[in-house]
Amino acid sequence: MPIRAEAPCRIDLAGGTLDIHPLYLFLPEACTVNLAIDVTATAVVSDLPGGRTELESQDRGLKAKLSPGGSDQLPKGLELAATIVQRLVPEGGVAVRTRSGSPVGAGLAASSALCVALTSALLLRRGETLVAADLVRLCLDLEAEVLGTPAGCQDHYAALNGGLQEIRFAPGAVEARQLAADLGELRRRMTLVYTGRPRHSGLNNWEVYKAFIDGDENVRSALAEIGYAAVQMAGALCSGDWAAVGSLLAREWRQRKRLSPMIATPAVDALVEEAEKLGGAGKVCGAGGGGCVVLWHDGGGEARQRIGETARRLGATEIEWSPAAQGCRVGRLTKQ
Repeated sequence: MPIRAEAPCRIDLAGGTLDIHPLYLFLPEACTVNLAIDVTATAVVSDLPGGRTELESQDRGLKAKLSPGGSDQLPKGLELAATIVQRLVPEGGVAVRTRSGSPVGAGLAASSALCVALTSALLLRRGETLVAADLVRLCLDLEAEVLGTPAGCQDHYAALNGGLQEIRFAPGAVEARQLAADLGELRRRMTLVYTGRPRHSGLNNWEVYKAFIDGDENVRSALAEIGYAAVQMAGALCSGDWAAVGSLLAREWRQRKRLSPMIATPAVDALVEEAEKLGGAGKVCGAGGGGCVVLWHDGGGEARQRIGETARRLGATEIEWSPAAQGCRVGRLTKQ
């Protein structure tokens, strides 16, 4: 019987990059705040006879067949799914179909959502369950294996838990907790725009990571400020202080641009500037260098119209979204 799993992507509001071990251990305060959204990644796993393994990414039009224990050549874009299957089903005998609602390289953590969904489906197939922290650790290691660089955990917690959450870090522990905020008001005040230019989070975050570990004072100072902003963001969201949320989003973005000249692009800057003209703010989603921008405004029709006009002039696309209160859902299908 086929197994289907679906996990949400996320908008990171503050504190991205701080979730990469061990950066958060070297900062006075560190947390990450993100919001799961109904742009999702889906994996369907079916049994195949004879130890065969077949992979298909339906949204990207990619297919591959894997030999048991082999090192098959894979189309770019199937490496993560192949790694997950080879680690969890080394004997083969599965067909995997995946689909993502996010544009490629959008900065919405689609690969992590897919990792959580596919891993959850394959674990159910094996009759196994993992507590949240262990599932996140497994997904982190699988992604790092594919990326060749350290990965952060915030995306996996968003995909696993859903909702608006604050992720806190301490030696030996990561704690993700749901924030009680007005999600409808967040939806009304935030516009999500895809610039049309994909980005590679692993590369951007790796450069920042190396600079921090090497003692770059500018990078260390900027990440410390991002940590302060994230902690305050969690409080502002819970209290419904929307003016403070916009101010902290702007503060996070100012500090994030200090991390690398590759984080902002002309399209990102133009969209954020338009939001600022309206009394709002904006920041890139994910590690930057393209992808999506989240724009904060008063929620009125004029703000949405002007942001939409700027997006169209730049060749960018507004992404429709709503908050996703639920995290990963996995179960057996009665029909394929």
